Amino acid sequence: MKHSFTFLGALFASGVLLASPALAATDAPYKIGYISDITGPVQGTFKYTYEGFKLFVDQLNQEGGINGRKIEVLLKDVQSDTQKSVNAVHELKSAGVLGIAGLAVSSTHAATYAAAANAGIPVVAGFPPNLPIILEPAEKYAFGVGEVFNQTNTITGAIARSIKKDAKRIACVSFEAPGSIYSCRTTLESAKKAGFEAAEIFIISQNQRDYRAVASNIAKFKPDIITDCLGQSHVIGLLPALGAVGYKGIYLNMETAIGDQVKRDGVKNAPDIDLYSYGRFISGKNIAKEGPQARKLQEAASKAGIKEIVAANTGGWVLGQVIAQGLEKCQGDCASSEDFRNALEKVNVDTGGLTGVNVQFTETNHFGPTAVRLYHYNRGTTNFDPVGDWHGIAPVRRADK
Repeated sequence: MKHSFTFLGALFASGVLLASPALAATDAPYKIGYISDITGPVQGTFKYTYEGFKLFVDQLNQEGGINGRKIEVLLKDVQSDTQKSVNAVHELKSAGVLGIAGLAVSSTHAATYAAAANAGIPVVAGFPPNLPIILEPAEKYAFGVGEVFNQTNTITGAIARSIKKDAKRIACVSFEAPGSIYSCRTTLESAKKAGFEAAEIFIISQNQRDYRAVASNIAKFKPDIITDCLGQSHVIGLLPALGAVGYKGIYLNMETAIGDQVKRDGVKNAPDIDLYSYGRFISGKNIAKEGPQARKLQEAASKAGIKEIVAANTGGWVLGQVIAQGLEKCQGDCASSEDFRNALEKVNVDTGGLTGVNVQFTETNHFGPTAVRLYHYNRGTTNFDPVGDWHGIAPVRRADK
């Protein structure tokens, strides 16, 4: 996937990135930790969220910061390693951060959240997936602005039905991870509620390389619509394999920081696939028309040499908005992580066109209502054109509570 990320330069080598120099004591910057996979196995997903976050923070600091103070970002590149993630929490605690943002692959989240809770530090996970522990009744120190699959996928069936009114058969492809499989289960439940007569899950390995067999099995099921909960490498491998076995139908991709170019590349050799995508955050080469924050992101990205904004960039910018408003609402000098945690529960961010509804936390729900937008791939223009308005998703409660 072609994408500019040069402005971070060689600062990753140290594992810690300081976004602004230390100021005088009376103007001391707010310290925020950021945990991510920048150079590891899924960097193609997570580094772009950090890129969007950093664009927002740099812009904010140039405008004077929050309450007259700048934000200093301490980056920890944990390469999606659970132990490194836990170690990073302790290191950031020692560095005096008020909170932690970002996080790497979802399999590291539980341990990271637990370590941060023990340290008394709030964590606001970014995009893409977030654990359900941020849903009502949320864990005290756990927040998130990405996607919680058992909330997002409650609407997948209705979206699929809106694309093809007479569709009867639907397949969902997941990889061997609990969150992905659970996502497909929720998708199939929503599909049955939407009137689909047959629904089936197809599971692939996390490190799948050859997709011919699974594509053949999916084609034998004869689905009208194929949905997914997959990563970049899965999508880029599965789409051409489906084309090769002669699948002619609709592919409905859930945007989990996959990126538009990956999907374009995937269907180049699958001419009979009608590609759709839905997601929480907007993307594209020209998003400025969507609203004031979209314009600001477009301008900042252009200055940084980014040719096309991906949903992960947008999700990172929104994560920055959430952190900034939490600091703005933090009482007094925001002297402790607990002060910042309390302030986060009052966040209600108008994202200025970057997503469909405000990002709003409460004392019991650290995720809030969300919305997704449907896009249709236009092979002629290679654009993903929006279809209709945003689809609001009602909050759901945690299944384990």
